[in-house]
Amino acid sequence: MESCEVVVSKNSIRIENGYLVRGRGFGFVLNYIRKNEPNEVTANRSNYSLSCEWAAHNALYKLGLFRSRTKDVDMEYPCRLEWLYIILGSFIYPFAR
Repeated sequence: MESCEVVVSKNSIRIENGYLVRGRGFGFVLNYIRKNEPNEVTANRSNYSLSCEWAAHNALYKLGLFRSRTKDVDMEYPCRLEWLYIILGSFIYPFAR
């Protein structure tokens, strides 16, 4: 991972500079967290849901929208917008690889 830092707390996972990770790396990072630093997020959300959220953040960053908020990815549980991330991410994630 290039200059990407993972911060895990009880109810959240923060991927600092998440825009640097391409879709192929999402699963690697998420599986590492599940194995080594499990929390409420990994217990209650699927890798697909988290990957969709990450892909949506990366797409917004690449489009130049909300860059200060989308350069990092904050994945939480509970996630009020999970449904939106899954809908958007379902279209975006296949192209993020």
